[in-house]
Amino acid sequence: MHVDNKQALVEPGQLVYIPPGSMQFIKNVSSGELKFLCMVSPPWRKEDDEICLE
Repeated sequence: MHVDNKQALVEPGQLVYIPPGSMQFIKNVSSGELKFLCMVSPPWRKEDDEICLE
């Protein structure tokens, strides 16, 4: 998980707090499928999202 200039490994079942306005992305570094749930406040806006695929 990358949040602004910090990064850390995330294990199954772990929660990550991402402060509003932070630049963030998650990268799957395992051979398994990555599934994640986002709860967002303030509400997510499509125009604020940028998707980058490797």
